[in-house]
Amino acid sequence: MSVQYGKVVSLILLERFGPVVEKVGTYLYQYGTVPLLYIKKNTNLPLSKVKEALCILIKYRLVTFTPNRNENIANYTLQHDRVLLTLRYAKYINLIKKKFGNECEMIVEELLQRSYWTASELILKVIERIKRDHNKIVTILALREKFFSLVTAQYLIRLPFSREDKPVPNLILEESEQFVPPPIDLKKMTSVQNNSEPVDSLPDKDVYWTVNFDRFHQDMRDKLIVNAFTKKFDENGGEFVRLLLQQMYMRTSPWAEVSNPVPIVEIRDIVRKQATHQHLLAFFDQYVNVLG
Repeated sequence: MSVQYGKVVSLILLERFGPVVEKVGTYLYQYGTVPLLYIKKNTNLPLSKVKEALCILIKYRLVTFTPNRNENIANYTLQHDRVLLTLRYAKYINLIKKKFGNECEMIVEELLQRSYWTASELILKVIERIKRDHNKIVTILALREKFFSLVTAQYLIRLPFSREDKPVPNLILEESEQFVPPPIDLKKMTSVQNNSEPVDSLPDKDVYWTVNFDRFHQDMRDKLIVNAFTKKFDENGGEFVRLLLQQMYMRTSPWAEVSNPVPIVEIRDIVRKQATHQHLLAFFDQYVNVLG
């Protein structure tokens, strides 16, 4: 990796977290996967400061850890590509605001600021913020549905967790569990909101959620593809490709190099039902031939 890339990573860490975290992150960028004592020795920082910096970087998913050969010591690795993603946070928030509205925008913004949160605590935080900043009342039920819509659309993803008690935990999560809505008890949340019950009483207190960056990048990529076809042909050509991508995701992984076949009949039926692109419907076969 280039020196310039490393300078950008260091500047982002310095601006976002301060000099101590930047020093630890820069060392990890330069030397790769290393244990705690190596970081302390080569950065000349107190052990407590190194631990604090690593905790911050792990919290924001900028550093990952794996057990050493004896499984009692952790090796730490900087995820430098995720450091660069912090520059896109404003784009993520704007995308959600356009697609889902202000409440969902606040949910994503709070998650990006904190990195992870339980669904119940996040909902209560956003309700408090809306009441304070906008002088509006939003019900827990309404905001819970907003949260569920983000999970269903896969913009939020559950964090992996440790299933065994080990010195260096192995964080795992089955693919089938990534987007399963958490248990949210409206009565308990109301009690917590009124300070009559502690936060620990919430049923999802151990289920943490974070932002699924891949889903945002999928949207950004698709927008570039649709815009390219719109410029090359016209608005109807762009709409055809948008629908093709939409139907493709029902059969194929979003990041697969080649999709499974999509029946043209399906796309024609969608165009007919939408009734918003009559020119595309009238010359559908011609568009298929030209775009093919």
